Amino acid sequence: MLKRQEHILVRWFFGVSLLLVILDVGAALVQYPLVVSTAGGLALVYLTLFVVATLVYGWFTLFRARAATPEAQIALEQGTRWGLICGGAWSVELVVANLTGPQLGWLNLVLYYGSALTGYLLPGLAGFLAAQCARRLGVGLRAGLLCGMFGGIMIFLASMALSALLLAAGQHDPLTIHEFQRSGLPDLETYIVGDYLAGMIAHLWIGLLTGLVFGAVGGVLGKAAAGAQIEKG
Repeated sequence: MLKRQEHILVRWFFGVSLLLVILDVGAALVQYPLVVSTAGGLALVYLTLFVVATLVYGWFTLFRARAATPEAQIALEQGTRWGLICGGAWSVELVVANLTGPQLGWLNLVLYYGSALTGYLLPGLAGFLAAQCARRLGVGLRAGLLCGMFGGIMIFLASMALSALLLAAGQHDPLTIHEFQRSGLPDLETYIVGDYLAGMIAHLWIGLLTGLVFGAVGGVLGKAAAGAQIEKG
């Protein structure tokens, strides 16, 4: 029963999260249509990437994030456990990069680079542990991908929750103001919204790519480690 509940919770989390993300992007484009009309072909590229990413996330959630077998349960457990931490790390990176500013001194750099590096590498750890436990590369790859997807969707949710603070901070950021002046957009608020939409769409793909790449690397290493343990035993 517990395994089934975990599977259902993961599916509901991604289902509701994807719906919120789609509604948020749709509302932003309705409120700030110049984000699309001014960007031209680049806007079409990002919208295509967004649609494809949401389809991949939805497909994986519906058909791959299941606990139908013991191996699938291992992938689900490791991917979810480390994925939540991955999403937390990326959320810290978002806050540190955009809200805390230089007032933290050297700690700002430690938190920024530390959280980003953690977000990138955790899918590899999830893949390693899952493959080591199940002794199968595919299990590690699935766990790594799920972990990366948690990271991608959670930072998007964090940006939505902090949107008012991010918008206010961006209006006083010298680099943002400099980039806005080169953008051709009529007002700073429109530029900031478009910039964050592009960044969060990119993070959906960062989640997928780090999940695939580092999940595969972790899976290879985890399977090799499991084989070495068997030989020693």
